[in-house]
Amino acid sequence: MLDFHTHIFPENLAERATSHLAKTSGNMLVYSTGTKDDLIRIMDESEVTTSVVLNIATNEKQMKNVNDFAISVNGYKGKLVSFGSVYPHSERAIEELHRLHESGIKGIKLHPEYQEFFVDDDKFAPLYERSRNSA
Repeated sequence: MLDFHTHIFPENLAERATSHLAKTSGNMLVYSTGTKDDLIRIMDESEVTTSVVLNIATNEKQMKNVNDFAISVNGYKGKLVSFGSVYPHSERAIEELHRLHESGIKGIKLHPEYQEFFVDDDKFAPLYERSRNSA
């Protein structure tokens, strides 16, 4: 069984991140500590064999760190497939996309609301083209 939409965070950020997300989503109940090992625990309990971890860079400054984490958890215990994220407004977005590809990352997550962009804006066409050609 595959779970295609999961989120985890570095150990030092997990508690703060899950708390923040719970509050900003209308006090949603959180069933995880937000760490990779807790996700694995939940997967095992639920008979999920693979989870896709979706990371998001909500600004240019955090893009490299978000992707360093994505790279570090990709393939963890043979159960996690990690996607990276590029901040579409960054002048380094295509360069970062290349770095992700070279590191074995098979996909990226874009989040128009959090990243404040419109997916049909022509200025992002080079990013989409490069994404498609990196496969």
